[in-house]
Amino acid sequence: LPGMGKTTSIVNLCHQVVNQGATPIVFAYHQDLEVGLAQHPRGVHGLDLENGLGFNPMRVVSRTANGWLDTVGMLRDIFWSVYPDFGELQANEIREAIKKSFLECGYGSPPNPLEERALPKFSRFFEILKSSPKPNAGIINRLTELADYQFFNSTDGDQSSLLDFTQPVVIRLYSTHNAVLQKMIASFELLNLYQNMFVRGLQSKITHVVIFDEAHLAYRLKLIPTMAKECRKYGLAFVVASQEVRDFDPSLFPAVASYLALRSHEADARQLAHI
Repeated sequence: LPGMGKTTSIVNLCHQVVNQGATPIVFAYHQDLEVGLAQHPRGVHGLDLENGLGFNPMRVVSRTANGWLDTVGMLRDIFWSVYPDFGELQANEIREAIKKSFLECGYGSPPNPLEERALPKFSRFFEILKSSPKPNAGIINRLTELADYQFFNSTDGDQSSLLDFTQPVVIRLYSTHNAVLQKMIASFELLNLYQNMFVRGLQSKITHVVIFDEAHLAYRLKLIPTMAKECRKYGLAFVVASQEVRDFDPSLFPAVASYLALRSHEADARQLAHI
């Protein structure tokens, strides 16, 4: 609950991570986390996202013939998690538009499925949805709101990987007050980290600690439990913080080594007892 010490605990954890030679990457919904880290000798790298993401989420990491379909599915899942009122038909419509944008660039075509191909622009799937003979007004209205914030303005190349930084990184989600935009930015930045850890490859030690605060704002995001299960061998530790146990996907708990409960009410205590 507010005032129980969650923010203080995260700040202290970040300082201890740095003292151990690792780099914290913090998804911050409140400025007080950055204020708590500001006195660090190496300073803080603040990531502002006022003009788009700064990278193209359409990146294909897997070099298998169908690796691009993995990207299609993950992007679909992100939009579905942020818009929980979307049904399967709406989610599939988004998936088909994303898939079509890849097909336009030659993905899925023989004879050499592993050759280098240009990535579709992030905005292309939105253009495909809008140009449909019968565009879905519910989808278009939601995505238009994101477009108004320049969310689909991605670059052809990627921003520097956050895994290249050695100073604490704060992703300033609090720089916007739009809750949907916050969720989108957080989800896609997490996807970027997930992709970059595979690009970087296996590591012999923990180099970075990803700290995802206010996890209840992304509790439907399948990428959180997936990353928790896979990230350690790629040199990442993963910390999620929230206000209630029910804010976390049940599949996350088997992958978690340590729990810190600052206060538990009866419902939380019962759920924790069964973990």
